[in-house]
Amino acid sequence: MEADEILAKHDINDHPSRIGFARFLAQHYPQKSVKGWEMYLIKTENNSPDDKSTYEYDEDADHYTTYLMSGKIEMSGDEHRQLLLDYAAPISMPIPAICTKYDMPRAHFDQYRRIHKFTRTTIPMTNEQIMEDEEDWVIDELVSARRHTMTGKLAKKEHAQLVKDATNWRELELNFLNHLPELTKAAPKVPKLKFPEATNPYALVVCPTDFHWGKGGWVDEVGETYNFEEAKHRLLPKPKN
Repeated sequence: MEADEILAKHDINDHPSRIGFARFLAQHYPQKSVKGWEMYLIKTENNSPDDKSTYEYDEDADHYTTYLMSGKIEMSGDEHRQLLLDYAAPISMPIPAICTKYDMPRAHFDQYRRIHKFTRTTIPMTNEQIMEDEEDWVIDELVSARRHTMTGKLAKKEHAQLVKDATNWRELELNFLNHLPELTKAAPKVPKLKFPEATNPYALVVCPTDFHWGKGGWVDEVGETYNFEEAKHRLLPKPKN
């Protein structure tokens, strides 16, 4: 496999640095050493003289002609700038989505972005825009790019919240609502208790609620010992002698 074909399968932005990418390539494609891959990446980034990939910009027509090693890509200024915004904005599009949107094979896109020096951290403005003398216009473009970023972040957060809400509702249905019909229905009548005849009139009948059955207390911590035996002793009446 040719080196350019190998680069077309991977994205340098998935790695912490150029040398990190070179180590990855050397590990998986040992036809070049780490240093060899690093030098090849530098040559590709800088469009060295033996690499005929370059581009031309027609200012009057606002048109880009980008020369790849396998041909050329014609693109209007608006389309080129939108591609940069799609790729470099903080809320950026995945590369496969960009390739689909601009009808561009992945290998061609990788060459295209290297020629124009697009990175994920690039300011979303072309060199031609930044070189403009109309300072106010440049500022407007930056504001527009910032607005695009903010709306993208908002849409992403809204989507994440919708996914979270849907997940919570699904879990509620699966773990609780769907099991409600399975619950045993309460008896239509509460059975009446039959107390034995008392030798003395009852003062009151109490129900020992919140009895903490099964819990324990340590005397050095709470001042008294509490366990099953103590709970039984407090709950049940003492036998008469």
